[in-house]
Amino acid sequence: MMKNMKGKAQNSAADCAAHSGQAKKNWLEVDIVGMRKSTAVFGSGPLIYELVQNGWDTNATEVRITLEKQPGRPYANLVVFDNDPDGFKDLKHAFTLYAESEKKWDPEKRGVWNLGEKLVLCRCEDAQIESTKGTVIFSKTQGRKMSRKCREFGTCFSASIRMNTEQYEECCAAVLKLIPPEGVQTYFNEELLSTRDKLKDFEATLPTVISNEDGELRRTRRKTGVGVFRRNPGEKARLHELGIPVVEMDTEWHIVVGQKVPLNMTRDNVPPSFLKELRTAVLNNMIQELPDEAASASWVIQATENDDISDDVAIEVMHKRFGDKVVIFDPMDHEANKTAVAKGYRVIHGRDLTAEQWKIVRRTGIFKRSGFLFPTPTPTSSPHVPDTRLPIEKWTPEIHATVDHAKRMGSALLGFEIDVEVHLVNNGFLAWYGGGKLNFNLKRLGYEWFKLIPNESINDLIIHEFGHEFCSDHLDSKYYKALTRLGAQMVNLALDQPELFEAPF
Repeated sequence: MMKNMKGKAQNSAADCAAHSGQAKKNWLEVDIVGMRKSTAVFGSGPLIYELVQNGWDTNATEVRITLEKQPGRPYANLVVFDNDPDGFKDLKHAFTLYAESEKKWDPEKRGVWNLGEKLVLCRCEDAQIESTKGTVIFSKTQGRKMSRKCREFGTCFSASIRMNTEQYEECCAAVLKLIPPEGVQTYFNEELLSTRDKLKDFEATLPTVISNEDGELRRTRRKTGVGVFRRNPGEKARLHELGIPVVEMDTEWHIVVGQKVPLNMTRDNVPPSFLKELRTAVLNNMIQELPDEAASASWVIQATENDDISDDVAIEVMHKRFGDKVVIFDPMDHEANKTAVAKGYRVIHGRDLTAEQWKIVRRTGIFKRSGFLFPTPTPTSSPHVPDTRLPIEKWTPEIHATVDHAKRMGSALLGFEIDVEVHLVNNGFLAWYGGGKLNFNLKRLGYEWFKLIPNESINDLIIHEFGHEFCSDHLDSKYYKALTRLGAQMVNLALDQPELFEAPF
């Protein structure tokens, strides 16, 4: 072990001596093997994207990709060709990391790091880039060399690339996720890549990355075109940067942003704030195409929480989600909630919407409380003078007889003596009961009604009001059961004590 350490020290000293007094133009060097290992996390699929986007960013009208697995070897033959008339702008960029690139100043060009070919080259056994300015040859044994061999037009990248069967299949699947730009026919293994159905184009102001005057990358905001594409059967929706897949999305469609998307260096992560803005823009423009069943999707809910969402769009989302017959749960009027349900309304509760969505509901007034649409009448529903009682000295004999009958029924059916009063109230009540007191409303019943004693109408009203001794809610099963029980008790009472029902006149 000491011998090995001593040998390394001697080698290091020899290296230092060899470079002693020699100035190096570049401070840094690249370990290709280390680069390959470190960038393995990128996956194999994006390697194709790096080469394809170079062709798409030119004036090419055709890009051809060929990928063939080498039999019995963990390699594949890769060829990417484009027919751009000018070819590769500067061949040195093929092997120079972070070289200044015209793409940095153009937000409508893909990529900013100038890493594309380098990420591919570090995985190749050998490679060649042939273009209109010459040829660069990368050999495992002879290193890199330049050749004056030129093409008349276009650029052709060819290589033997390290790739096992699983990685090969990953690459093939990745190519099929591309959405080629209009005017650029893109082929994979001689098959023209199909273009998905475009549903809509719209403009949106979104974050992007662009170089400043000093060539330093800066984030900014810029208006850009956004394309919405239908997913093929079995596909997951994805965000695309100018047709290059970036990340999966939870939207109903593929979204293609027409400018650089803010990305990390591995191009597999987008800031959540960017996604929120993009989702909101998509929802604002695609609300009519949004399926009703997708209105409760998390991305839609998140978009409706954004200040940039249109009130009309937010309202439409809620109608798609809940329907057109909607009321808000009224904690002060439970009977109104049940009445709304009985009439086919959806009753929404606080938990059904987020805080931001409730702000929209309150601001626009799109939904009303159930108690507003279906108020349960109460004795004080209409304003009246403080004392509405009819003095006893003004009662007619028929009123006295009805009151006496009601008291007898109260004792027999409820088991205790009740108070009975007669009122003159301008509301919709015939009578009301509470706290052991039955109140008749002469204003609604009229004097003729009291002359019916004893009568089915009078007994019906008495049973109805006595039911509230057990439950105040007309739509509650407890109230219903109380009515049937009181009705049965009154029948038995009439059979056992018929004298209680005899007319006093």
